[in-house]
Amino acid sequence: MRRAKDSANRNLASLKAALNLALHDRLVATDAGWKTVSKFKDVGRGRRSFLPSEQRLAFVAACTEDIRQLVKAMLFAAARPGELAKTNVKQ
Repeated sequence: MRRAKDSANRNLASLKAALNLALHDRLVATDAGWKTVSKFKDVGRGRRSFLPSEQRLAFVAACTEDIRQLVKAMLFAAARPGELAKTNVKQ
């Protein structure tokens, strides 16, 4: 249920942004229809699940050589693949 409410909050934020743009562009006269709609409270929180050390080692060992460095970097930096793709590395 928490995940569904979290998704609803994200969708509501996008919808309100679109409606506020319509208000800004004078496509609607007032924001009274959505101004009072509020998001669900205390549903958005980060994921807190981590692989134990043995499972991380097994995961890295199971990877093919060409992807192993990426997986290690993700585990060491706690980063997503896209975040690593945007990084600049200097020696």
